[in-house]
Amino acid sequence: MYSAFAGAFFEGAIRMFQRDNEMRNIVLSDPEARGKATRHFFTAHCGRPGKPLDL
Repeated sequence: MYSAFAGAFFEGAIRMFQRDNEMRNIVLSDPEARGKATRHFFTAHCGRPGKPLDL
């Protein structure tokens, strides 16, 4: 489930940040920042804010 979410998040983030070069560059070039953002939104999506993911 997480890997499908991560793929969809990555595609959506690219579309969302197309007009913001700085954010797009961060999403594309910094795997750690991308991972943190993906985990944050995945946790929020699953309704488990503040709890670690079991990846």
